[in-house]
Amino acid sequence: MGALYEIGVSTASPSVLDNAYVALWNTAGSRRIVVREIGLTHHVAGNATNLSLARISARGTATTSTSGERQDPGDVGGTTFGQVDTAWSVQPTKSGNYLRRYNGRAAIAGSVFWQWWVGPGLIVPAGAGVAVLLAVAIASNLHEAYVIWEE
Repeated sequence: MGALYEIGVSTASPSVLDNAYVALWNTAGSRRIVVREIGLTHHVAGNATNLSLARISARGTATTSTSGERQDPGDVGGTTFGQVDTAWSVQPTKSGNYLRRYNGRAAIAGSVFWQWWVGPGLIVPAGAGVAVLLAVAIASNLHEAYVIWEE
């Protein structure tokens, strides 16, 4: 492992259970990436926010994807393997149980920050991903999100 990457995005709220707000997909053929932190903040009052974090086994058909920026621009290396998706014509496929959940209040600036700085981190194998999903099938809010990962 070595370089840290980070990206901040805006993402619309899904309204269907287990549909994604934001997903990190590992495009590498054989290398894993390590998630260090995921954060979300909603910036309008409205319904409560019910989020979950889960692994995804299929990326879906992403219509909006972004590569991360290196935290240290002096790091030498190729293009990042992590791709952050925020919109899909076909949703990612949830795999297994929820890793984490969050039930936020219906207020401006409700936030959640999931961190894995101590220990091995949240491992994402090659050709797999993790996503923040809608945990309860209700309309939620627009969100600002960021993801930090290591490659």
